[in-house]
Amino acid sequence: MDDRTLDCEVDLQLERTAAHSRRTSVAEPRAAIAGSDRFQDDLATCSDEESLRRKLVSVRRRRLHCHRLLEQAEAQQNALDEQLLAVIRQRDETVLDYRSVRIAIATQQRQLQISRQWNVTNDTFHIWHSGPFVTINGLRLGAEAPSMEVGSSADTDRQPNGPIEQPRRYLGFGAQPAPSTVNPSSNSNEVRNQEGKNTIRIHWTEINSALGQVCLLLSTLEQKQCCGIRYRHEIVAQGSTSKIGIRSINNQHTAYYNLYSDDSFQLFGKRNFNTALQALVQCVVDAADAVQARDPTITLPHALEKTNTRSGDYVVGGLSVAYGTDGVEWTRAMKYLLTDIKQLMMFKPFGLRHARS
Repeated sequence: MDDRTLDCEVDLQLERTAAHSRRTSVAEPRAAIAGSDRFQDDLATCSDEESLRRKLVSVRRRRLHCHRLLEQAEAQQNALDEQLLAVIRQRDETVLDYRSVRIAIATQQRQLQISRQWNVTNDTFHIWHSGPFVTINGLRLGAEAPSMEVGSSADTDRQPNGPIEQPRRYLGFGAQPAPSTVNPSSNSNEVRNQEGKNTIRIHWTEINSALGQVCLLLSTLEQKQCCGIRYRHEIVAQGSTSKIGIRSINNQHTAYYNLYSDDSFQLFGKRNFNTALQALVQCVVDAADAVQARDPTITLPHALEKTNTRSGDYVVGGLSVAYGTDGVEWTRAMKYLLTDIKQLMMFKPFGLRHARS
């Protein structure tokens, strides 16, 4: 190979090297620029992932918080449901109690309307009659009366050979016959008078017991505060041995007289007994004045008046209340007296009928 050929190859090689250098110098900046873009993309991608991770963590936290809030809300709802059920049960119980109270009130009002028709005093001290004799709680008050045939109009309450029947009152309503503890064979004597007629005489034990019941009745009426009854004399109710304390005019002294007697001989007769009996009638007059002052419609069927004599004895229905020789008249007088007392017991405050509407 000659030098010219060698020079051509060297020049060609140099040209090739220069071309390669030029190509290399142009390609390297392009490659560097492409690598930088990929790095920026990678950085952007990494930044998005971190942001997403942070968002994911935040979302998870929020979801956990929402779950907790939901659990709390469910717990509160359950508590409110229980409270609602408790309130409903309490309301139902209250409604039932209210209805039961209304029913009880209606029942008590009906019972009150019935009880207003009662007269306790009249039921406790039952004044009735047994033939010609007046009775109080089955005890006859009177001295004597002519005996009548069984079945007659004046002795319809007496059985032929048995105890006296007295009507039994139930709370002031109706009457049913019930045998009394008084037996004619033991507490009264049936004798013949001068005209040859049979006469029934009452023993003093029964008379004294009946007068004791009258004293207890009048004392009970005085104790009722709504009536304003005040007696001039003092009543000492002691059953068959009751007494009347007669007060002096200035109320400084009180003399007690026995409102009971017997068949024994007494020098001055029944003077002390009659004095006590007159004082008892005075107490009845005081009660009548107090009752009529409050209720003028109540009037006594048999007037109680004083005689114009020196003794000033009381008469009822024109008959003397003093015990004397005429037992039949005294029996009628006692019947009139207890009839007046029974009329006084019709005064409303003596029973339960004065209750408020």
